[in-house]
Amino acid sequence: MNRRWVYGALLALAVVLLLGTGGFSAISADRGVSVAVTGNDDAYLGYETACHNGTLNITITNRFDETLTDGSVTVDGNETELPEIKPSESATVTFDVSASDGQTIEPGDPVTVEASGSGISVELDRTVPEQC
Repeated sequence: MNRRWVYGALLALAVVLLLGTGGFSAISADRGVSVAVTGNDDAYLGYETACHNGTLNITITNRFDETLTDGSVTVDGNETELPEIKPSESATVTFDVSASDGQTIEPGDPVTVEASGSGISVELDRTVPEQC
């Protein structure tokens, strides 16, 4: 009986060595990203507007840990480039509400902000506020 047990154990060992343990030699996995929507005061890309004397001022604040090196603000088709914005800093761009070329900016017109940096790309869509 002892001999049968030894032969059985050797046979099981041989099968395991020939077939492998069922372990993995390689694995592939996708990493997901979860993004929560917050208000402008807590967003990674801060956005504030102010209207004064026929101008629309849009202030963009960088709350990322990286510098935003490329970006633009577009209001109803009129695009203005953003300067480089370091972490915790802001930049303001100005648009004429009644431009001399006949293009006017009105409340409700679309505003698109695009910005990018090292490993960062962000875009947000807003509208011109009613008080403009």
